[in-house]
Amino acid sequence: MSSLKFVDPRHWDAVEGHLTTGKGERFVFVHGRVLATTSDGPIVEVIDVELIADTDVRSDATGWYISDAALDRVHNAAVAGGYALIEFHN
Repeated sequence: MSSLKFVDPRHWDAVEGHLTTGKGERFVFVHGRVLATTSDGPIVEVIDVELIADTDVRSDATGWYISDAALDRVHNAAVAGGYALIEFHN
């Protein structure tokens, strides 16, 4: 099983705080760096956290959606840094 390593407690606090407050579906992306790959999967260290603002999320009868601008920002930062990208949502 893969592992996600939160070295800075502020990163997890930000994830947990964002996902457990507000109304509706909330999203967070974590940028990570692969520390090692084991037979059970990669071990990824959290480098940064990006909270998706409620203004970048919409919903309709088919589900919840993140704006293209927010997705572009998150993906471009991951590519520029060479980071893994992990999504959390509530």
